[in-house]
Amino acid sequence: MLSPLGFGASLKLVPHQGVLFLRPDPDDADNDDVLLYGDVLVTLPQSKDIGKIVVRHVLNYTVSPPGYSSEQGQLEVDETEIEVNTRLQRGEHRFPWAIRLSQTTLPYERTAYGLVVHMLEACAPGAGAFASDLQASFRLKVVMSPVRDYYVQPVERRLDGALTELGPYSVVLRSPHLTVAGLLHISISLPSVPSDISLASISISVAQSTVIQLPSQPEKSINTPDQILNVVRLNRSIPRQPLSQTEAALEPGVLYTAAGMPHDSTLLAVIPTGQAFDAQYLTRLPNDQELRPTTIHGVRTKRQYIFSISHELRIEIVYSTPTSRQRLAKFRQPISFLSCCVSCDGALLPCYSQTDSDTSASSRAVDVERTLRECVCERSMAQVMGQFPNFYAEALTVPTPVEGQAERRPKAIYVPGENDSSSSHASIE
Repeated sequence: MLSPLGFGASLKLVPHQGVLFLRPDPDDADNDDVLLYGDVLVTLPQSKDIGKIVVRHVLNYTVSPPGYSSEQGQLEVDETEIEVNTRLQRGEHRFPWAIRLSQTTLPYERTAYGLVVHMLEACAPGAGAFASDLQASFRLKVVMSPVRDYYVQPVERRLDGALTELGPYSVVLRSPHLTVAGLLHISISLPSVPSDISLASISISVAQSTVIQLPSQPEKSINTPDQILNVVRLNRSIPRQPLSQTEAALEPGVLYTAAGMPHDSTLLAVIPTGQAFDAQYLTRLPNDQELRPTTIHGVRTKRQYIFSISHELRIEIVYSTPTSRQRLAKFRQPISFLSCCVSCDGALLPCYSQTDSDTSASSRAVDVERTLRECVCERSMAQVMGQFPNFYAEALTVPTPVEGQAERRPKAIYVPGENDSSSSHASIE
């Protein structure tokens, strides 16, 4: 039955970090701890003796690898006790808490094969009605952030080389932050084709691979099928505009090509012998519902990863020449993506300040929600583009193949036939 105040006893966890960032340093053996802190709110309808409150951090896992039995359990448990040992009056009472976690703990992960989840749990024994326990829980997002200076540097991936039928080529992928759900600017250049080329389509995708290691069988590695995530497919249906070096900004979803580039109703472009094809396109990478951050190796962790995720960038060009049927040029290159929450890292304020601010638990809870909204996945395309206004001027330069560095150029293997099963083994060499 409810008390005259209209509410029963309750317990609430209020962590002060919406996202906890791990920054393990392979060169610093003493950089092992990160502080997790917050408040516990105890609300009582009437005065009551409270002995202690236990706050616990639990690292849980669930894994269901294909062809193996599922398993679940706890990997870590860290706890602290708040000694109250007094009679609390009715109303709301706030108790601060802190737990030290190792920088080398495993980060949060979600895959099609299971979860690694950090949970916060609080318990006030005997504080509820009829001496029952008051309990509360909160799922904490723990992200590995390898950036020491809170800034993710712009990234450029370049593929230069030459093929017999396409001639020299240059594919450049640029991003201000190469994160999940981040911006991706694509530049493609064929400076001088050796014969007439009918260009049907250009596809860019990401192959996501997951290797599972069961905690119960740490010596066993289980490989899973690659998940192919489509980024963009450029074909005749894509809206296009003339490419101009004076553009103030690229419009997302529009293919920019040289003025007067011929094409017909069935092709992306028709390139006459000796002519060039230059194109640019701005898009976004898939969000964290599909694309997961690349597992960061080379740093110390308490235990081996349960899910090791790697990525490969794949580019496919479908074309034909006057003397050949449709052909497929494939390019593959390993690539890494940071978590979409890395942008939150720079949004966090210091733990302490010279001037006091609103330190109420409700205010801090709002700050947690605000921080979570800084995730790239929660931003619109316009918001993400507005964050990097200088990125476009640099990106608008049409790439040209690197001269005099043939020994460094990755080679593309092209395979005849769009459905040739052997093409799945082609890769960047």
